Amino acid sequence: MKFRSRLAVCIYVLLVGCAEKPTSGDAELRALLPAWFDTLNLIKASPRSAIPPQVAQMQAMRRQAEAIQVSDCMKNPKKIFVDYMQSKIDMITDVLTEKEHYLNGFNVPETDFVEYEAAVRECVTKT
Repeated sequence: MKFRSRLAVCIYVLLVGCAEKPTSGDAELRALLPAWFDTLNLIKASPRSAIPPQVAQMQAMRRQAEAIQVSDCMKNPKKIFVDYMQSKIDMITDVLTEKEHYLNGFNVPETDFVEYEAAVRECVTKT
């Protein structure tokens, strides 16, 4: 009896496929990037007094990223993505509170996205 039920499940999976893609949520996260980078570029070119509304916009984008439903495999890449966003927000708020020089961190390579890409590739190779 166990064999038949396992066989039925295997056939169902082969015919229907997985309900959830291993990279489910990746496209939605990536869709936030153009506006995110536009906002970062705007901040780089803005006087300090014009930055707070942009930080609020970045916080809204981070909340959008947090709300995106992802597959189990994408949970770690999503965490990397959201942590990256929060680190940039923290850096900018440090600038506003004069804890850090304005340009520190802006020209650092975006290694967080290299880590994100590696984590997404790991999801793809698990299938």
